Amino acid sequence: MTLTKKLVGIAAAGAVVIAMGSQAAVAAPQSSQHQIPDNVPGFVAHASDVGATNGATKLHLTVWLQQPNEAALQSLLRSQYTPRSANYHHWLTPDQFATQFAATDEQVASVRDFLGSQGITVTSVPGNRLYVNATATVRQAEQAFNVSIDNYRWHGATYYANHAAPVIADPAGSLVSFVGGLDDAPAFRFAGSQPQPSTAVAYDALCGGFDTTKTLNFTDGTSRTFKGFVPCGYRGNQLRTAYGADAAGGPTGAGQTVAIVDAYGSPTLQQDVAAFAKDAGMDSEYPPQVTQLGPVGTANKKESRAQDPLGWQAEVTLDAEAVYAMAPRAQILVVAAPNNYADLDQAVNTVVVKHLANIVTNSWGYSTDIGPAGQAQRDERIFEQAAAEGIGLNFSSGDGGDEVAATGVKSVDFPASSPWVTAVGGTSLFLNSDNSYDFETGWGTNISKLAGCASSTPDDTTGFLTCSTYDDSSAADLGFDGGAGGGLSNIWQAQPWQSSAIGTDQAAGFGTVGTHRALPDVGMLADPYTGMAINITDLSAGDTKPEVEPYGGTSLASPLFAGVMALVDQARAQNHAGPAGLASQYLYNLPKGALRDVTPPPAGVGNTVSDDPSSFSLFYGSRYSGSLFAPTFNEDSSLATSTGWDDVTGVGSPDVPGFVTALSKK
Repeated sequence: MTLTKKLVGIAAAGAVVIAMGSQAAVAAPQSSQHQIPDNVPGFVAHASDVGATNGATKLHLTVWLQQPNEAALQSLLRSQYTPRSANYHHWLTPDQFATQFAATDEQVASVRDFLGSQGITVTSVPGNRLYVNATATVRQAEQAFNVSIDNYRWHGATYYANHAAPVIADPAGSLVSFVGGLDDAPAFRFAGSQPQPSTAVAYDALCGGFDTTKTLNFTDGTSRTFKGFVPCGYRGNQLRTAYGADAAGGPTGAGQTVAIVDAYGSPTLQQDVAAFAKDAGMDSEYPPQVTQLGPVGTANKKESRAQDPLGWQAEVTLDAEAVYAMAPRAQILVVAAPNNYADLDQAVNTVVVKHLANIVTNSWGYSTDIGPAGQAQRDERIFEQAAAEGIGLNFSSGDGGDEVAATGVKSVDFPASSPWVTAVGGTSLFLNSDNSYDFETGWGTNISKLAGCASSTPDDTTGFLTCSTYDDSSAADLGFDGGAGGGLSNIWQAQPWQSSAIGTDQAAGFGTVGTHRALPDVGMLADPYTGMAINITDLSAGDTKPEVEPYGGTSLASPLFAGVMALVDQARAQNHAGPAGLASQYLYNLPKGALRDVTPPPAGVGNTVSDDPSSFSLFYGSRYSGSLFAPTFNEDSSLATSTGWDDVTGVGSPDVPGFVTALSKK
């Protein structure tokens, strides 16, 4: 099965066309040996085998089933997303989808019986019958699927994985398309929620403009004056003003639900969002409406070396507060997975099967070359069902730029690279003194150490250092430090609305777009140096009440955009239109005034220590070492901002009043 989707339209009168009248059974071939292709992690070929995995190790397996009527589903999706088609925006219900495009109960029973015969315990089957969840020991899985599961060293860590494709010696094997859980490498990581460095700036003010200056003394007797932007985290009300979401009489997200899919949840979320709303001066007019589904309270339970519950607490908090900032009257539903393995995409499936929301934001993913190709194929069916139901899935595009620094090869992140989700890239945002929009540029940071601290005075209260004399002998270029993910997928083809609009454009780090799925689609604030100040009871720091911390990453951009889409859906409801569905379908042909094109910064802005004339820098002094650093703006690995679509910020950022108006009637 190829990952390239070719859709053909269907035309029929009436509402939703269910393309076929009955489910197609999956016939078992004559042989009882059924090999499951695309089921070996890509890293295995490059890793060192260090021996067998303990046979008693418990595995959580997801046995994905072959799905019927694939061609009919593709035809229906094309029809639903083609203007002037009879089915344009006539969305399916979950029951309609399951009736037409899911495995049968008999097929599920056959797979369950096989697993039970191998001593494997079936734990659940979702309503759309995409997969069967089960638990097994390594020894049981090796016997059932005719594989060996060994430990491998790769990129400094040890993972277990199968090194050959599973083989099922049973007729039920013909019903299986992928076996997840045979390895523990492809844990989803949160795309961002990067904290702004815990630093005191090397200036007298916490926040300042581009003309903020500070004169520093050096050990050679000289003094040097630095001028540059001074960072601070924006509050929710500032971001509403900057993007125009606070326009008088404009939508507020009322009547809409935005689902946030993350791992673990946060036991302090209610008090944190309440504090965020209060500090932004929004609480009395817009009391937050936040609920959680899932294992709330597990944030202190570290389940494995590949998981970080406390790190995910910040992610959950950032996501909820960012949605609230843009759509303060929306219902915010956090759907918390119990871990950051396959349960994350299964949490998305829960939203889809139960249709818990029309808008979903996801701030997690992994590089497409880490996991087995079959995993992406299986997740794609979840995303296709969401699209068929009119659910808009939004994913952070990632925080590693072109991913070369992390993986050694240029890559885009998945699931952001799926053609059935909207990939949200990142910007650095700058405001005027009245919080109105000044400009945005691409989020991409390189770090230089300008000087070390030669003599300092610690603060009696905090212990943080204030440096009085500097020494530049330790100056160094520390290289790329993060930026919005983007580029071209080598796995997926673009939707027609994207390839027809930007096929001749250049993705700076990858080449001509052509028919590749290009990332991202759109951009919003992500740079932690111009990030959002969140309120969080940081359990990792021992907090007992909310503290203010600036955060960023495309983990901020995706929920901000999801909040904007809640405003769109409210306006559509007022115009007696259904939910927008997949946002990317609209983005490549919007009228003037709906988007702000994000480009290199204005000439003459700030100082720079970079060779790139389109970049500029801020300067800060570390609270811990006293050293002086210069992070740059608009230097995103091999990616680059440009006029029109680019592989850092997509088509640009929404200018909310014009954006909502443009999308409210489509």
